[in-house]
Amino acid sequence: MVIFILVMTADIINFRHFVIRGSFLVNDELKDLLIRFFMEYYSCFDSTETSQREKLLHAYTKTSLFSLTADQRTALRNLYRDSHNIVRISVWKSFRDRLVKRGHMNIVGHLSSAFPRTQHDPSSFLLDIFFVSGDLIGCCMNGSLKMISEGEPDVFLLFTRSFILRRVTAQGLCIENDMLNVRNVSEEELRSYTTTVQNALNAPPQVNQQIGQITAPSVSTDTSVNLGSQVAQSPVAMGELLSRETNLRLEWAMKCLEDNGWQYNDAKNAFLRLLEQGNVPPQAFRN
Repeated sequence: MVIFILVMTADIINFRHFVIRGSFLVNDELKDLLIRFFMEYYSCFDSTETSQREKLLHAYTKTSLFSLTADQRTALRNLYRDSHNIVRISVWKSFRDRLVKRGHMNIVGHLSSAFPRTQHDPSSFLLDIFFVSGDLIGCCMNGSLKMISEGEPDVFLLFTRSFILRRVTAQGLCIENDMLNVRNVSEEELRSYTTTVQNALNAPPQVNQQIGQITAPSVSTDTSVNLGSQVAQSPVAMGELLSRETNLRLEWAMKCLEDNGWQYNDAKNAFLRLLEQGNVPPQAFRN
């Protein structure tokens, strides 16, 4: 797990004295699993219509928990109003039931109504797995995002999001616990963070080590992985592109990509082979 130690001078974050490393993803299997999951998650979250966030219902369960903490300076007052702040313990006790969202319906409803349209910057993402135990995976994502409100200037924020994920199938995850922190960021702070991410990606590899209860014989700490390059092309975007190029219905294009490990060129070549063999059913194509 990467621990960020911040030195605050005149509200400017100074990282100069600390070595910042890139994403810690344990091994290739977990790396691929998490990247696919978050590709789909943020593709839905950043839809042009916030109502499309309803597609995130499958990402949570009936027992999932979500809480938000927001910087008091946050330009969007509705976010600070929902902030889960335990510093003022007496107030927190009174409002905890309202501030902690429980169950997939309440969580997704809140994400759809409380947040305006968003645009996360995949190139800013750093993702660390901090424990694995049985079918549970704990991870923390840092990054930047832009909030877009009609008639208002765009608002840039930094975020830290901690997840407890449960592995429900070999290739499927659901969110058991989701804690989101958002905070205002100045142009100078955003530039500083961007520089920090680039330095992290260029940092020398960490010494191999086991974490949590991982028992895999080979552990990768590939700090040069850039999640942005892999998250930027979301499954939905790849599916729409393949659908346009092949005239396949979207659901068939998505299935083709899934069958080929979300490798676009492999999926397209597989389609062409099946088409040449006459093994693509007519109902797979758009009218």
